[in-house]
Order: sequence, then structure tokens, then C-alpha cells
Amino acid sequence: MKPDDALKILLVLAGISLFSVRLMAAPVLQLGASVSVFDYEERDRNGFVLDTEKGVLPGVYASVCTPCDLPVSLILAGRWETNTVDYEGVTNIGNIPLSTQSQAYIYEIQAMIRHRFPALSWMASIQAGAGYREWQREIRSTPVASGLFETYKWPYVIFGGSLIFHDNGISKFLVGADLKVATDPKLDVEFFLPFDAITVAQGSTLGLSVYSTLGKKKGQLPWFVEPYIDVWSASKGPTSSLTRNGSIVGTVEEPESTTVQAGLRLGLYF
Repeated sequence: MKPDDALKILLVLAGISLFSVRLMAAPVLQLGASVSVFDYEERDRNGFVLDTEKGVLPGVYASVCTPCDLPVSLILAGRWETNTVDYEGVTNIGNIPLSTQSQAYIYEIQAMIRHRFPALSWMASIQAGAGYREWQREIRSTPVASGLFETYKWPYVIFGGSLIFHDNGISKFLVGADLKVATDPKLDVEFFLPFDAITVAQGSTLGLSVYSTLGKKKGQLPWFVEPYIDVWSASKGPTSSLTRNGSIVGTVEEPESTTVQAGLRLGLYF
């Protein structure tokens, strides 16, 4: 990751905190750490697994809700995760087995409007909004294959809801889910050798987040714990030209893929 990319991410997270203090009425700020099990898989049109990436991603998390004590709230959230993960695949030519490592950087930001209302003996909420996700993937070179640097990126819209089983202003427990629909998902590819950089389109890309939040919002040490699972599924993208020094030497397409992250966020309320 380039230094200016890391600075940009940290500024976004810091901006969430500053915005909550300066401009919002009765904000609730969450700051914490996260850890997730990352599992990525690409498949060809016959279902054959082309490559996988697996590992553990630690990260940081921040969110702001305002005003959380009223039926309608604004929620801003951001997260950043990074680590080295294991890559297993085959070469494009000859299907030679390939094992190496990949450096992963993931960041995601989102903004939502939430509306809470009574439902039976519980509370329920619905929410909608927009977000942006970026995954930078640096696959390291091996003696039999050159590495590459890929950036998966897409804005998306969010539709979701939750059941709030307990929230008395001091502590809370809820279970929720969000459907995410990517708009214009793209992939930037920088080859270490010998091809020109290229941007290719992904196929239709859908995400689903399921989570549960347990926390104590007031007291000497307000805290929260949030187990979650995020799934992204992308269909095969269209074919693009592959070039070397400006001359077409072949074609490339992004295969269908599935990304699963199961993890835990924990931290403090402010």
C-alpha cells in the first residue's frame, strides 16, 4: 500500500470522529478493533477453482450514529484491514500449481439513514444508504510466475434492517442484515511483467452482511462486541484486450468469485 493511501484511510476514520463531535447532535461514537477470517475463491465457467486466498485480517473500525435516541438516525461507518494471506492457484499457461503469498488491504466506508419503529414486543429498524469498498491485492512473484497488483473497487447501495431485542439507553442487543448491490464494479491490474496495466469490468456483484451487536452504552467503560459475516459474490466479467507496449497480445476477463469474511469487532462507545 502506498503511504498516501494509508493516510487517506486514517483521515477518513479521523474525520468520522471529528464530524461527530463538531457537527452532530447527541452522537454516539464507536471506536474499536476487528479481526476476521478471510476466504476468497475464483472459479472458471465450469466451476473449476482457479485460485484461493485465505488468512486472518486484523483491522480498525469506527462508526457514528446521530441522534441515536430518536426514531430517525444518520449512521457513518468505516473500516480498514490488512495482512499477508496465503495464495494457492495455477498459472494462466500450462495450469502449473502455484503457491505464494498476497498482501491484502481492504477498506470500506458507508453512510445510511436508519428508521426505528415498534414491532410486537421488540423494536425493529430499516436502513438504506450507500458505501464504497476497495480491496488491494498484491500477489508476490514466484520462480515460475510474475506477480501482480490488483485493486477491486466499487460503490454500492445498501438496504437492510435489524431486530432490536433490548435497548434501554444503557445496554443493547440486536441482530441485523444488510443487502449490498454494487454499481459499476471494476478491477485495476498492474502486472509486474510483461504486460501493460489494464482496467476490467466485473460482472454483477452482490453482498450480504449479517451481524449481531451486544453492548453497554453508558457507565464507567461503555463497550460493544459485534460478531459478523460478510459475503460478496461476483459473476464473470466481460472480455477485455490484453496489451504489451500498446499492442494487443490476447484477452483477459475477471472470473466469477466469492469472498467470505467472518469476524469480530470490539471496542468502546464515546
